[in-house]
Amino acid sequence: MNNLYMLKYWSGNKNDTEGKFMEIKCTIPDEVVDNILSKKPNPFIRGFVNDGEAFILPTSNIYDITQVYN
Repeated sequence: MNNLYMLKYWSGNKNDTEGKFMEIKCTIPDEVVDNILSKKPNPFIRGFVNDGEAFILPTSNIYDITQVYN
Protein backbone atom coordinates (compact mmCIF):
# COMPACT_ATOMS: atom_id res chain seq x y z
CA MET A 1 0.00 0.00 0.00
CA ASN A 2 1.22 3.52 -0.78
CA ASN A 3 0.95 6.21 1.90
CA LEU A 4 1.51 9.95 1.76
CA TYR A 5 4.68 11.27 3.43
CA MET A 6 6.49 14.55 3.95
CA LEU A 7 10.13 13.82 3.21
CA LYS A 8 12.98 16.14 4.24
CA TYR A 9 16.27 15.44 2.50
CA TRP A 10 19.67 17.01 1.87
CA SER A 11 20.23 18.37 -1.62
CA GLY A 12 23.88 19.21 -2.18
CA ASN A 13 26.14 20.03 -5.09
CA LYS A 14 28.61 17.63 -6.71
CA ASN A 15 31.35 18.33 -4.14
CA ASP A 16 28.82 18.11 -1.29
CA THR A 17 30.27 21.33 0.16
CA GLU A 18 27.09 23.37 -0.21
CA GLY A 19 23.43 22.55 -0.24
CA LYS A 20 20.21 22.80 1.69
CA PHE A 21 17.43 20.73 3.14
CA MET A 22 14.43 20.31 0.83
CA GLU A 23 10.94 18.98 1.55
CA ILE A 24 8.60 17.11 -0.76
CA LYS A 25 5.20 15.55 -0.25
CA CYS A 26 5.20 12.14 -1.89
CA THR A 27 3.69 8.68 -1.84
CA ILE A 28 5.98 5.84 -0.83
CA PRO A 29 5.10 2.12 -0.64
CA ASP A 30 4.99 0.66 2.89
CA GLU A 31 7.70 -1.89 2.06
CA VAL A 32 10.08 0.94 1.06
CA VAL A 33 9.51 2.70 4.40
CA ASP A 34 10.07 -0.59 6.25
CA ASN A 35 13.32 -1.03 4.33
CA ILE A 36 14.51 2.48 5.27
CA LEU A 37 14.05 1.53 8.93
CA SER A 38 15.90 -1.79 8.58
CA LYS A 39 19.50 -2.38 9.67
CA LYS A 40 20.70 -2.53 6.05
CA PRO A 41 18.49 -0.24 3.94
CA ASN A 42 18.78 -0.16 0.17
CA PRO A 43 21.05 2.67 -1.02
CA PHE A 44 18.16 4.31 -2.92
CA ILE A 45 14.40 4.68 -2.48
CA ARG A 46 11.73 5.20 -5.08
CA GLY A 47 8.57 7.19 -4.56
CA PHE A 48 6.02 9.25 -6.46
CA VAL A 49 5.18 12.95 -6.53
CA ASN A 50 2.51 15.07 -8.21
CA ASP A 51 0.56 13.01 -10.74
CA GLY A 52 2.61 9.85 -10.46
CA GLU A 53 6.04 11.15 -11.45
CA ALA A 54 8.65 8.78 -10.04
CA PHE A 55 11.71 9.96 -8.13
CA ILE A 56 14.77 8.14 -6.83
CA LEU A 57 16.65 9.44 -3.80
CA PRO A 58 19.71 8.15 -1.92
CA THR A 59 18.65 6.93 1.52
CA SER A 60 21.77 8.55 3.02
CA ASN A 61 20.32 11.98 2.11
CA ILE A 62 17.05 11.46 4.01
CA TYR A 63 16.85 13.55 7.18
CA ASP A 64 13.22 13.06 8.22
CA ILE A 65 10.15 11.22 7.00
CA THR A 66 6.67 11.90 8.40
CA GLN A 67 3.44 10.24 7.39
CA VAL A 68 0.73 12.72 6.38
CA TYR A 69 -2.86 11.89 7.32
CA ASN A 70 -5.70 13.45 5.35
